[in-house]
Amino acid sequence: MRQDGLDAHPPLTRSDAWLLAALTEGGHYRRGITLRELVHDADWLNRLIPVFDELSFGLPRLVAAGFLTVGNDAKRGLIFRATPKATRLRRTVKAKTLGGVLAGIGQAVGAAPYPEPEPAEDRSLGRLPGLDPGDLETAIREHGESVERWSRPFVAAAHALSKWQNRKS
Repeated sequence: MRQDGLDAHPPLTRSDAWLLAALTEGGHYRRGITLRELVHDADWLNRLIPVFDELSFGLPRLVAAGFLTVGNDAKRGLIFRATPKATRLRRTVKAKTLGGVLAGIGQAVGAAPYPEPEPAEDRSLGRLPGLDPGDLETAIREHGESVERWSRPFVAAAHALSKWQNRKS
């Protein structure tokens, strides 16, 4: 802690708030999540995939702020665990929509709200050790394959329903 009582960490951005929301999504954060699971939850919340810079610079800021720990598992690779501080913060956000979750987490961590411009992000902590672009590319590919596999029955049902409706016209 600094002498003024504030946490001594770089200011958090809206992207950091989004990552924090993804890290605390659902109950799986207790066991820790993989990079692929983080990509999945980020996509679920914001319908976007985080880019390498958002992750590699943002995750160290979340660690410094006390919201995240990062470990390594021989089989699963990097493992991200939301801290009790992060889960307490998430429970304070009473939102009815996914956008409300993102806005609430952003407000709680002091990120500039939309549509205000954000100040330049602080990259003084450097990139997250152990994370490289290839890891993210693999996680994104695996996430895409999973989404395609899970959505296939719904797409088939939609096509069948569309054909049935068109046949009646």
